Amino acid sequence: ARANWNRWLGLLVAVAALSCVCGAASASLEDDVMRLYQTGVAHNQAGRYFAARETFQQAVDLAPRAFGRGRRGPTHIDTAMLMQYLANAHLECFELLEAERLYLDCIRVARLEAGEDSPMIAECYGSLGLVATRLGQWQAAEDRYQTALKIDHNPDNRARSQRNLASMYLLSEQLPLAETSFRDAMDYWEATDRTRYAADIASCQHGLGMVALKQRNYRLAQSLFKTAAETRRRRLPANHKFIGHSTEMLGVTDSLLGDTASAVVRLREAETIMGAFWGSSHVELAEVEHELALNLARQGDVRGAIESMARSRRNYRRYIGSVLPGLSQAEQLQYLTVERGRLMDAFALAVEFQAEASIRATALEWVLNGKGLSYEVLAERHLLARDVAAGGAARQLAGQLSDIRRQLAALTASGDKSIEAQLQELNHREVELCRQIGLASEQGNAGESTHWATTGQVFERLPRDSVLLEFVYVDRDQPALSAFATAPQSTPDNPAVGRYLAWIVNGADRSIRIVDLGSAREINAAVSLVRKDLQEAPTKLAGAFPKAAAEETRMKLQQLAEKLLGPFSKQLAGVRELIISPDADLWFVPWSALVLEDGKYLVEKAEVAMVVSGRQLCRESTSQPRPYAVIMADPAYELPPEGVLERIRKSPVPTEQIPTRSAGGVGDALPREWPPLPGTRTEAQETQPHLARYLGDQPVLLYLGANALESYFKGLTKPRVAIVATHGFFVQGAGPRDQHPLARCGLALSGINRRDESVSPGDDGLLTGLEVLDCDLRGTELVVLSACETAVGETATGEGVAGLQMAFQLAGAGEVMATLWKIPDEETAELMTYFWDQRPQAKSSTAALRSAQLKLIESLDDAGLPSHPYYWAAPQIARAVAEE
Repeated sequence: ARANWNRWLGLLVAVAALSCVCGAASASLEDDVMRLYQTGVAHNQAGRYFAARETFQQAVDLAPRAFGRGRRGPTHIDTAMLMQYLANAHLECFELLEAERLYLDCIRVARLEAGEDSPMIAECYGSLGLVATRLGQWQAAEDRYQTALKIDHNPDNRARSQRNLASMYLLSEQLPLAETSFRDAMDYWEATDRTRYAADIASCQHGLGMVALKQRNYRLAQSLFKTAAETRRRRLPANHKFIGHSTEMLGVTDSLLGDTASAVVRLREAETIMGAFWGSSHVELAEVEHELALNLARQGDVRGAIESMARSRRNYRRYIGSVLPGLSQAEQLQYLTVERGRLMDAFALAVEFQAEASIRATALEWVLNGKGLSYEVLAERHLLARDVAAGGAARQLAGQLSDIRRQLAALTASGDKSIEAQLQELNHREVELCRQIGLASEQGNAGESTHWATTGQVFERLPRDSVLLEFVYVDRDQPALSAFATAPQSTPDNPAVGRYLAWIVNGADRSIRIVDLGSAREINAAVSLVRKDLQEAPTKLAGAFPKAAAEETRMKLQQLAEKLLGPFSKQLAGVRELIISPDADLWFVPWSALVLEDGKYLVEKAEVAMVVSGRQLCRESTSQPRPYAVIMADPAYELPPEGVLERIRKSPVPTEQIPTRSAGGVGDALPREWPPLPGTRTEAQETQPHLARYLGDQPVLLYLGANALESYFKGLTKPRVAIVATHGFFVQGAGPRDQHPLARCGLALSGINRRDESVSPGDDGLLTGLEVLDCDLRGTELVVLSACETAVGETATGEGVAGLQMAFQLAGAGEVMATLWKIPDEETAELMTYFWDQRPQAKSSTAALRSAQLKLIESLDDAGLPSHPYYWAAPQIARAVAEE
């Protein structure tokens, strides 16, 4: 935080002047504000940031009564000044979202009360640059710093902005710019007053040491860190975090120079300093604990290394869970990418020391709490958005968000190249509204996203006849020497040394095993071969040699199975259900169709369920569905706009009383014409009695033909089961469209072929994943997407697939059945009829799907046709909560 003495003095004078004019009661309030202000300043100077935060909060709460309204608005400029100090305290405490909110409020008040030349505006922009830097938002950080430098005429503030800009350049690997900016700031302070600015000069020396370390000039880095540490020890209170920073980096440098023993000593000292400064739970302590773990491992202290890494992972998880709620999905993935290197180190460490059972159990928790973070936060946020839409402080924001999503959905799918700027603006607005809703929530820094799932909790919820398979992509085959000295060694797109690991968690004997599956490049290539083969299956099966085509597919599936399951296939004997948490390209594997050593498909051995993370086994649905189900099928794609409006006005069931299915290659835009799917009507009509039997006395509502409307689906509230049988799509797109994968996937409903003529907002026949987020499916047990490629989308390492299946889960559905490729209309209708015939007596949806797949295989064999996986293996069930 900035120590702007002139501004503090100005506040003292302002309060004193106001005291002369006001009465005794008012003067008493002003005295109270002043005492709180002075106490907060003292706490801040001593590095007691949490105490400063609490004290400034009290001052801000009292200030409106002491200062009254502003000249032009409800907030006085002096109240805003206290808000700025409170924001600084939040920033020092790493409470980034609250700090950002306060800085933006300060800028708004300063513009209104003091004009564009207010020093507060420049200072707040500089601080917002720090917020963006800590979130890994490099471009936003640079823009904010440059804005501050452009409008701030205070040379001290400009030097600090220059130094902070240098830190951003350092973290974003722009080392020449970082070095120049650090030297520019240091030159100013040395020329102005070396004694007065000794601490600021030390911060630049520390930064230059980091640059030298990144450039692998470890001796120079060591010298700079020593100089900075000596100054900081002289000028700062004992156990200050900046002393801890320099001590930590001296330990890191020792490690990189090969002196592990000295590194451990220094890092333990840094751990003590950070613990004294922050307490036992803080991200900066986690950073030190991570480095200590790496060095203890090299020293041979395996137990100490694992314990230190475990503390580090818990502290990182807590911090990440508090940051993500205020970020957009794209920002979350960017932030997690920046932080993922340390998680990769933890996984590599686990493999290296997996011999001991307790280490495997501890490492499983790193997996459980390291995967699916963005998914979990998004799920919480969308539940919150629906809550505030029903009432609350953020109701208006939620309404605006729904409107923006409708516009985004329509424009993204249009393929119109002339609307790129409009798309960018809508994307930006959607991001801001999501962040505001997150910040408006009292749950913003709490909830499931900060909860630590344990191995014991997973075993409590994992059935005895089930096995959890946690797959993890790692970009290294051994831990880094230091998180500061290495960049990720590979990515899923360029997996030079990337590997897949598997955690096998057995419910029967409560055992955990870790297996290194080998090269990600080789495994991804095998996955691609299988996907290509299945996509080409319709052509090959219609050719002269369908049985040869089926055998070729079996061979490729067996080769893939050997890579993914072969190393531990014996552990899967007798298992009822495999609960699989894939990673990266493994999300596109048709797991049920994998061919095992004995030549049988996996579906012949076990049920299969998909989860983003085994952590989901620890979650239970907290909502109850309403007693009805709905089936939507055979949409009237040619329904004209007037037909849509007529049916909206004459809704068959008021929503408040509600008790290859693909158009072909989807390129940059959706097809203009979608062919009818009469098989879906048959499927719906044959499914209805089976579904009614499953539900008991609860009604099953059919929406067929012209009644298969987008607005009808959006009006549904918590159906127990929802089935949609139609065309599915995923648009690849380019440019701004890539920013929103959920706006580029969806379902085709009535009127889609006439959507250019649509006059009904939100009912153009295009139900996108983005619009699904606004549906209320909390408590819904199962959504069946009987359409093509509804399980595909964009993958992010550790975060699942952003696509239609995820959209329905984020909307609250407990389970979603979706498909991996373009499915045949007739066989799919038969498969779904089998599924609902089995569901009433089946133990679970996965059991019913397995029975249906086996029956379709038998039916194809009896007819003398190839039982090719193309016909039956596309559907998979993704589970968002624990099985009942």
